[in-house]
Amino acid sequence: MCDTIAKTLITILNLAFEVMGLCFILVAAFFLAGFKDLVKADAIDSLYVYVPSAVLIVVGLILAVTAVVGCCGILKENTCGVKTYLMLLLLLVALQVAGTVLFTQYEDQITNASEKTFREAMTVAYRQNNPTKFVTDVLNEYQRESKCCGAAGPGDYRREGANLNVPDACCRLYVSGCANLGVFNQAGCITNIGDEYKKYSKAVLGTGITFIILEVIAVVYSFVLCCRGSDPKHGQFV
Repeated sequence: MCDTIAKTLITILNLAFEVMGLCFILVAAFFLAGFKDLVKADAIDSLYVYVPSAVLIVVGLILAVTAVVGCCGILKENTCGVKTYLMLLLLLVALQVAGTVLFTQYEDQITNASEKTFREAMTVAYRQNNPTKFVTDVLNEYQRESKCCGAAGPGDYRREGANLNVPDACCRLYVSGCANLGVFNQAGCITNIGDEYKKYSKAVLGTGITFIILEVIAVVYSFVLCCRGSDPKHGQFV
């Protein structure tokens, strides 16, 4: 009776792990899509986008593979399969703890780390001679859609050493030539980038903690099944 309950519970958990593995990969894809243009324009440090995305994708893939291995091992009552499943679960717990810590640390660092790179991108995008069109288009679109201006506000364009014209994209009500009116969004884009990053971070953190708990439960039940021993000829539960 206890074995049946354990097998059923682990099977249900594995189905959840399979779905969650795909969700992690989708989150990584949306995360990359949300910041890819800013990264290409060197407006934010790529380290804070590519590393967390890679961790999410790796965790998602291992989670999906682990779920398949677990289901096969449990349904076929194969001790070797369950032991492999147990080791993969332990690896996943370690990876998810590391990923959760990484996202939390990056969440605190991205605002300060990206402020300098965003200002450098502004100089490239809005310099008087030979501006870079791709960077200009990226920053214009981001500032227009996010209702922000500069790294910390419109004053960034006029800071010492910059001497840039505030673009129309910073206007509260965007129309061509609106910068001449001087009515700009006051919020800096770095704050907005930090808020977007925190949104993903909180989602990953909450989901990660939930699944770490579920994985620990699966580890315990898998360990119990492994400790029951196996048929030496067939490697099946006895």
